[in-house]
Amino acid sequence: MEPLLVITSPKDESILLEALFEALGVKYTLAEEGDYVTFYLAGENVETLAYKIADKTSLEIGGDLLRIMRIGAGSAIAKYGKVFYAVMRSEEEAEKVASLLKSATGAKVTRRGRRVYGGGEALEWMLEVTLNYRFVRRGVEKEVLALARKTLEPGRRRVRVARRLMLRLYKEFAIRVEGDYIEVPEGRIASYILSGMATDWENLEPVFLEHLGIKHVETAKLRLGHKTAPVDIYVVGEYREVGVARRVSLEDLRDFLDEELVEMIGVGKKGKLYIPDVVLDALLEAGVLERSLRPLE
Repeated sequence: MEPLLVITSPKDESILLEALFEALGVKYTLAEEGDYVTFYLAGENVETLAYKIADKTSLEIGGDLLRIMRIGAGSAIAKYGKVFYAVMRSEEEAEKVASLLKSATGAKVTRRGRRVYGGGEALEWMLEVTLNYRFVRRGVEKEVLALARKTLEPGRRRVRVARRLMLRLYKEFAIRVEGDYIEVPEGRIASYILSGMATDWENLEPVFLEHLGIKHVETAKLRLGHKTAPVDIYVVGEYREVGVARRVSLEDLRDFLDEELVEMIGVGKKGKLYIPDVVLDALLEAGVLERSLRPLE
């Protein structure tokens, strides 16, 4: 099945996307519905668009464009069976980053001497977190762009990941234990929030939320039969989302979600539900979640 990228935009902003696609030589089909315009890009056009975005000199671009890069890279990884390797300075250093990737992704990652090897699942995770979090890529922007370009390059199967980028990932995501002291770095905290594992975080100090790139973007509505419940939608990073629902229970959602998705939802104090973006998408597809902002699929 070829990749499909669906981008929905307010009609008064769609001319900017049309100009971008035409300037990049990307083919698309278009459909209008009310005040919105939807662009459909399929097959190689997805990877072409992502590659040309990655060919910029800066990562100071909008979250949607970074997400397109991630979607295109995921398509290229699946299409070409891409794998990665990294060369570290010592065997100890290589073991540290290999252990991090194993724990963070659950994927098979191996170390041979100073080299670390892994497949597409770990490679896609590296792109996801570096493109989504400014605090992860700060200071290693060139390495992140190089990783995206290499991953999107059609003729390349083995992608080399820069040592500096590997060390940054270790710093931001590796949990460190020293005696009775456990250090959970920012990357892990953000991952826990996005996955629904962390709850009751929305009332923390604004400076903490700002550092992780967490901001409230809208209040959506869940309509479950005769029950209506508000869902506060937060962006965590550049484009990943999480919802916080009130006045609704897990039992209310079981009629609309597979059990696997229900188990992904975290339950906080006073019964609040913390809903990862993959579950938000499923509720949107089920027709029970109403949003004023339409997410990039």
